[in-house]
Amino acid sequence: MILIGYGSIDWIRRFFIDRADLFLKVLDANWGRAREEVEAIANLLSRYGIGRDARILEVGCGNGRILINLALLGFKNLVGIDISPRFIEDAKEKARRYGVDDRIEFVVGDARFVDEVLRGRIFDAILFVWSTVIGYYNDIEVDIDILRRCRELAHNDTYLFILRHVNRDRVALIHSLVGDAAYLTDLGNGYAVVEKPVFDAKRGVAGSCWSFYRVEDRNYIFVDELCYEMKVYSLHELIYIAEKAGWKFIDVYGDLRTLSRFRPSLSNINAVFKAR
Repeated sequence: MILIGYGSIDWIRRFFIDRADLFLKVLDANWGRAREEVEAIANLLSRYGIGRDARILEVGCGNGRILINLALLGFKNLVGIDISPRFIEDAKEKARRYGVDDRIEFVVGDARFVDEVLRGRIFDAILFVWSTVIGYYNDIEVDIDILRRCRELAHNDTYLFILRHVNRDRVALIHSLVGDAAYLTDLGNGYAVVEKPVFDAKRGVAGSCWSFYRVEDRNYIFVDELCYEMKVYSLHELIYIAEKAGWKFIDVYGDLRTLSRFRPSLSNINAVFKAR
């Protein structure tokens, strides 16, 4: 089954570069709950001894909602990398607006070459938040290589956090219950998105076509459609990938806010690894 009819590089370019202005609407909509989300992340970091002075890298940082809010909580040595020049431009502007641009460096770069882009840097914690990067290239070897390159930016006590990551078991359960039913999300910023999810169990690939609408006086005006597909992993597969890349599995949680027990078919993945 081919979900969208073009390769990973094509959808990544279309989502994050060619039509970055549209996906930026989705990223901006997530800022409404960013403070609560980041407080939960900060609590998790603290659990593993990652304090305000720690050097933290976020891979696939989007327009900066995680790092900017960490800076607002007092974190000082933050770096974000993203493939989208538009997202990085917006992140820098937001950092200036919030008065934390002296605490964060935002860098345009491809995660597949993160060690080259950030050559010579060493971090105490590396974050991947909201199903970012891992799985995008639909190739397990690429995912192993990305995490291996992250290992090059780590010392022996560095932690890797893969948070709010899509869980294949949960995707399979939802697909079994509701199939390919479409749903609408009002982004609250004058735009709405209709998502049409699909799941290919044989390939372990999930995808969706997102139809963007501008909302004017209760009228929905079609703007464009963006489609993607990504490889999705069960927890044991994600652990395998990380361990092949030089990371040791430490723990997994079901909910970031409560750090509750991971429930394989009901939870997203919030996994913690340590360099080895």
